Amino acid sequence: MCSSLWLIYRSLNVTQILKCVVCVLLVLALINYMEESKAKRLMLDRVPQQATETRLLDGPLNCNVPALKSYSQFVRAIKNTEVHCDHPKKFGGPPKGEPGAVKILCLDDRFRIDPSNCTVFSFGINGDFSFEDSIANYGCQVFAYDPTMGVEDHQRSEKVKFFATGISNYNGTKLVGMGKSWANQKVDRFENLVKAVGMEGKIIDLVKLDVELSELDFLQDMLFNSRHVLKNIKQIAMEIHSNLSKKSVGQLSSHQVFWPYLNMMRCAGFKIITSRSGGIWREVVWAQEREW
Repeated sequence: MCSSLWLIYRSLNVTQILKCVVCVLLVLALINYMEESKAKRLMLDRVPQQATETRLLDGPLNCNVPALKSYSQFVRAIKNTEVHCDHPKKFGGPPKGEPGAVKILCLDDRFRIDPSNCTVFSFGINGDFSFEDSIANYGCQVFAYDPTMGVEDHQRSEKVKFFATGISNYNGTKLVGMGKSWANQKVDRFENLVKAVGMEGKIIDLVKLDVELSELDFLQDMLFNSRHVLKNIKQIAMEIHSNLSKKSVGQLSSHQVFWPYLNMMRCAGFKIITSRSGGIWREVVWAQEREW
């Protein structure tokens, strides 16, 4: 800017007095330019840090997914914890429920789990409400979903609302079930279910998924279509239904199917905070460590 002004000044062929006038005008123009630049910098500095963080959480994932080359590589990805939890708490299971109904929630201060104001979405009940009742007794509002029980939507208790709907990556019907019992049932996307209960844009403390491979639908939909919803979830307790008794990592293996989603969850800001055996499956809790 300065060099441009000087060239303009040197090129003028006018009287000495007029040169002085032009010099003053050029200096004033330079001062004005510097003030405008300073004002623009101040405006940029005032953009809230939260806005930058939100763009990062909502935008497309820039995620490098390494190739899955071995069974041990897959096991490490779901078995090794990446962050520590000082206060894990178990909910559900015996004596009122089955051992497989036990789920863990990390109650460390950084997650700000407030018993008087916490929200849980639970998918996969299978007739055992021990987890839902237990965490409701702790103080959380619970929205429970399972289309396979032959039970209609109902208010189970003051803090537990049941819906005969399953989780998927679309709204409609889908073949769902377990063992030898499978049937086409009503399913919907997580984002739609969140909106339906008035939780759109609000913080969700825990999502529990024990849904016989439908966790893949949830992961696909959240990572590709609903990052703006995913960013509001503190923890996800998930049973990963990739049969660990099978060591093949061939192209059609379930380990290969899960692999990109495990990596993308980490790219989205989630890390495994607890991991334990679920027989041939693996019970993990994903935690999103950020300011809550």
